[in-house]
Parts: sequence; structure tokens; C-alpha cells
Amino acid sequence: RSDARWMIAGGLAMFGVSSWLMGDWNQNIGYWDIFWPRFVQGFSMGFLFVPLSTATLATIPRGELANATGLYTLVRQLGGSLGIAILTTLLVRHSIGVQQGLVAGIDLSNPAVRSYLADPATRAMHLHQLYGMVSQNALSITYNYLFRLSGLLFLISIPTVFLLGARARNAATSESVTVE
Repeated sequence: RSDARWMIAGGLAMFGVSSWLMGDWNQNIGYWDIFWPRFVQGFSMGFLFVPLSTATLATIPRGELANATGLYTLVRQLGGSLGIAILTTLLVRHSIGVQQGLVAGIDLSNPAVRSYLADPATRAMHLHQLYGMVSQNALSITYNYLFRLSGLLFLISIPTVFLLGARARNAATSESVTVE
């Protein structure tokens, strides 16, 4: 009854904005800081997958619908797997670069670092704590980067939705919903 492209675009926009908001997370966030962006993401999924399936399969003849649905599902799963693989690769590479940048600032010429590591009895414990802080901050910075990148990608992809043809019904679909 409505153009699925607008629902898909709205779902992409909501998902993109919520991903962008997740880019502000840090180690001190609270429950509601996590709840609302994730709630919006879950809500936006209803505007993405069902209308996308409907728009994609709307013009397929009834006899070919089973094969088309299987192919659609395969492509969607492969796309999701590829996206996860790319994000994981970016996570590892970016976190290494960020960690190296953070470690470069830890130098014995810095008075704060020198005083923190001054006591030989606690030096090993403090080095371990420094490593933990650097690792935690590197992951936090990297996840923020990836959330923002994902948000941008979802927002940038909105115009591509309108490359889908307008909602068309083929004869088989029209006959199946007509009450005689």
C-alpha cells in the first residue's frame, strides 16, 4: 500500500543515526546510553528487512519465487558476512594503530609516567595497569571510529534505495490477493 523504498530509506536513516550516536560511547556510559541507540536500531530493522524483501521479490513470477527467495537470502547472508569480515579487519588494524599512538605518549621523560613507575616494588603492577588502560582506550577509540563509519555508510547508502524500481505487482501477485 506504500512505497517500500521510503520505508527502507527511513530504516537506513534511523540505523545510521543510532550507529553515529554509538560513536560517543566511552568506558563511563550508563544503561540508558546503550539502551536508546540499540532500541532505535532494533526498531529500524523492521523498516529494513521486510520491505527490502518485498521490494526485491515483488516482480518475480510465482513459479520462480522459491528460487528467487533462496538467491535473495544467499546474497543477503553473504553481504552480511562480508560486512562483518571487513569491520573485523578494520577493528584489528585500527586498534593496533591507535594503541601504537597511545603507547608513544608513555615515555619516561614524562614526569607523570616517571613518578608512576618510580617505585621498583610496584613497577611491574603499574606497567600492567598502564597496558590495560592503553588497551581499553585503544578499543574504545576504535569502536567509536567503527560506529561512526557504519553510521556514515548507512546514511550514504540511502540514495541507492531509490534505484529499486517503484513497487510493481505482476499478474501472479495481483491474482493471489484478489478476492473473487
